[in-house]
Amino acid sequence: MIKELNIKNFAIIDSLCVKFDNGFNVITGETGAGKTLIIKAVDILLGAKINKKMIRDESVALEINAKFIHNGEDLEVSRIFKRERSYSEVNKKRISISDLLKKYSSLVQFQRQHDSNDLLDVSKHILMLDSYIGIEEEIFTLNNLFYAYLDDKKRYDDMKINAIAYRDKINLNKFQIDELNSIKLDVTEESLVNKKYKQFVSSKDVIDAVNEYIDLNEDFQISPIINIEKNIKSLSRYQSEDTDINDLVNRLEEVLIELKDIKDEVSNLDSKYHFNEEEKSVIEDKILSYEQIKRKYGGSIQSAIKFRDTLISEVDGDLSYDDKLEKLKNKLDLSKKLYMDKAQEISATRKEYALTMEKKINDYLKKVDMPNSKIKILIKPSDRYSDNGIDECEIYIITNKGEKFKPLQEIASGGEISRIMLSISLVLSNVNTGSTLIFDEVDTGVSGATASSMGNLLKGLADRKQLIVVTHLPQIAAFASRHLLVSKHTDSGRTRSMVRQLSDDERREEIARMLGGTQITETTRQAADEMLSVATD
Repeated sequence: MIKELNIKNFAIIDSLCVKFDNGFNVITGETGAGKTLIIKAVDILLGAKINKKMIRDESVALEINAKFIHNGEDLEVSRIFKRERSYSEVNKKRISISDLLKKYSSLVQFQRQHDSNDLLDVSKHILMLDSYIGIEEEIFTLNNLFYAYLDDKKRYDDMKINAIAYRDKINLNKFQIDELNSIKLDVTEESLVNKKYKQFVSSKDVIDAVNEYIDLNEDFQISPIINIEKNIKSLSRYQSEDTDINDLVNRLEEVLIELKDIKDEVSNLDSKYHFNEEEKSVIEDKILSYEQIKRKYGGSIQSAIKFRDTLISEVDGDLSYDDKLEKLKNKLDLSKKLYMDKAQEISATRKEYALTMEKKINDYLKKVDMPNSKIKILIKPSDRYSDNGIDECEIYIITNKGEKFKPLQEIASGGEISRIMLSISLVLSNVNTGSTLIFDEVDTGVSGATASSMGNLLKGLADRKQLIVVTHLPQIAAFASRHLLVSKHTDSGRTRSMVRQLSDDERREEIARMLGGTQITETTRQAADEMLSVATD
């Protein structure tokens, strides 16, 4: 339910505040005063596009704000357009338009004069029927089954069309597995090969250093080992005579042992760093193979291992082409059966409820002065599958006795369309979840007793829903529980729209104006009094 609507800087509206009650709110006013702008503002508030031409002053933001009661709690929704960008807020927090539409589009349901075009659009007829039945969950399930069927059909068709490509892919997978298995895919193994390769690269320098060290120790003049042995021999004659010499000889002997060990280990390096040409070629080939594999399969041994394991899993799980095609066909047959079962179930439900819906619409048609008119909701098989099922639905009508049912758009006049649309809205109002219904001049082409009957129907509807009705008919306005008058005034050369709630006396005057035009007389006032009296009974 809308409690209050505030509009700023919108078309001829400078600043406007409208307060609604929870029953039958009617909006009247002269043509061009801005009645429909109020409805358009609500539409924009709940996600409709903004036409920049509707901004009154481009230097100021266009602001629309409304306070609702939603699920028993206060809810505030705002839409602001500034500097060619718009944004929405719910309870002062930003919200995307898609989320706004998803969560709050049911706050208000619109019935505008041009919405009667839905009746002339055959594709909308089935949506009206489904809305009456209330099968949203079933349709959602059907949607999922339909798209699952389409996915399975595409996979099956692609498999048939791309048989060569499929076999080529299998062959490529096997080739890549063989290539990846041509070397030992192991991080430790790669590390050892790299280490061996580094030894090979530095082998000449190492061997040169080894030979230099060996040559040094074999030179009689400068060999540290030979010279230390000489020193030990010379000093050992005095070991017994001097403890310091004895200690020095012992230390030199320890050094000599260490130097001999070092000489042996250095000599061993010669065999470690000696590579023949065959070994050299093997190491280089392994390094090249590792680098090629890494370059082709993800940049590292780990990624190559992961890729190989994925390929092996695909190949091991792969069936032959014919077997796989048969498997896809079986899956397609199953998804088609599931879709058809659900579609046929929904079709049967539609046919059942179409009878009750058309009866209720026909009952309302009698109340809006179309006693000889009858609606028939015709359901026939569609020539194609869709996410909405296997049915085509079209509303047929007769407007005079003795005629045959014909498609609605072929014979219904503008006034009849409005009354039919109202009748459908009244039927759907009992099942729709929205708390507010907005009617924008659905009374076009209607007058007299028919309008009074429509007003009475709307009054009854207002017991279940909040109504906001824009009308030019006094017979309808008289039934409202709150009457809002929109007028326009010119100040300083600019026209602006205003709205106010009418008191009882003001309401009498407005209905008299609607009855008699600009000339209000005692006769029109008396007629207004009588109309208001009948409406309140």
